[in-house]
Amino acid sequence: MYIIPNPKKYMLFDEWFDFSDKLIITLPVGTVPAEYIPVYTELISNYTAGMTKAEFVLSDKLCGAAVISKEPFCDTLCEKTDDEYELHVKPDGAKLVFSGETGFIHALTSFIQLIRIDEGYCYARATDVWDSPKINFRAAHLCVFRETTLGFLKKSIAMCGMAKYSHIVLEFWGMYRYKCCPGLSWRDAYTDAQIKPLVLFANALGIEVIPMLNHMGHASQGRVAIGKHSALDTDLSLAPLFEDDGWSWCTSNPKTQNLLAQCRRELCELCGEGKYFHIGFDEAYTFATCRRCMKYDRLTLMKEQIINTNNDIRSLGRRTIMWADMMHDKSTYDMKVYTCLTGSGEYVIKKDLPRDIIMAEWQYDCTEIFKTALSLNEDGFDTVTCPWEKYGNIDAATETVAQNGLFGVIETTWHTLGRNIDRLSYAGEKMWSIEGTGGHAVHHLISAFHMRRCVPSNGNYAEAGINEHELPSLY
Repeated sequence: MYIIPNPKKYMLFDEWFDFSDKLIITLPVGTVPAEYIPVYTELISNYTAGMTKAEFVLSDKLCGAAVISKEPFCDTLCEKTDDEYELHVKPDGAKLVFSGETGFIHALTSFIQLIRIDEGYCYARATDVWDSPKINFRAAHLCVFRETTLGFLKKSIAMCGMAKYSHIVLEFWGMYRYKCCPGLSWRDAYTDAQIKPLVLFANALGIEVIPMLNHMGHASQGRVAIGKHSALDTDLSLAPLFEDDGWSWCTSNPKTQNLLAQCRRELCELCGEGKYFHIGFDEAYTFATCRRCMKYDRLTLMKEQIINTNNDIRSLGRRTIMWADMMHDKSTYDMKVYTCLTGSGEYVIKKDLPRDIIMAEWQYDCTEIFKTALSLNEDGFDTVTCPWEKYGNIDAATETVAQNGLFGVIETTWHTLGRNIDRLSYAGEKMWSIEGTGGHAVHHLISAFHMRRCVPSNGNYAEAGINEHELPSLY
């Protein structure tokens, strides 16, 4: 069927809606912001190989429904649905019924996914769809590395949009040029003028973009094994902002706190309106080891960093999300299953942390119900489970949330998205319906099907697919 995620209920018919050079989408006034319309126009053009021009018409005769047809729709139509959206494709056009802005977006993208190309015309199979998600907070964590092109980032966002994710956590690994301190970033980092169109693209696909900045470990904005540091390899005079090895921030330095506050505000402005901010806070191996920080109690410094940062994020009208790997007593878990617990006693501060913080519980080898996530939930925290590469791990994470009413799921991708693009499709499906369809090959094919339409390569080999190359270098 190639609608992702697979709808919870649908019927297929042996009839087709044929069209060629024009589609008219009539929708109620105020359904979506006007700046989203060019995104939908571009997608319809891409999915029809440029044959079809989409025209969007606003009508005050419609409520709760939109119509896709070859001729203008001028009648009155008011509909209601108990689902997030319904999609009804007939030989004379399609009717979209929806409960709000996101419902319209998901109904429209589902229709777009049905489009097929024939010689001289396009068609969509007659279909009835009734659809709603099982899990409301469905997020992907996307990292922007030096090797991440803007085109690939747009493809990744498009895949999240087609898979109906609700949120993207956007983490720049030295690749956003902060106006408040350009020295934090690599010299060829992306500017706000380059990133904001991608944020608009995500918003138009029904996705809220969550800004992320590590406030403890990973302060280098680089992988620990590689040894690159986006700030200290750019401007070594920034060294007082970090612990001696550069891996963690020096949180006892007031200049560090002032800079982090400025960065938070800049990232919020970059990513647009939203409810959340991700502060990272994992793997703080050498926190509080510099001459300035070692004067203080390490756990007190860590607790104060979380509480003070959370207070500031709260003042911005957002909620803090933080990784929870240091918030567990490792002696109470089977470390062969829960391999991602990195703390060394920091869990004792958990009792003093504000309960409006959302705990992001990442476990990458666990294929059972996440006991760690249930524990955090019992402690009074809204909790999201965070899987990675393994399909069984994704299954366990999504089922933990669905069966226990937890807050949501964040599918992490890190540096492996280029080889694991199918996980975005598979995890999106599991978050939506808990019913996974197909294995790696099927989801790779689904991903390729949509990526070449959402962001065409126009014959450029390096921009096609998910990697610049098909084989490793032969030399």
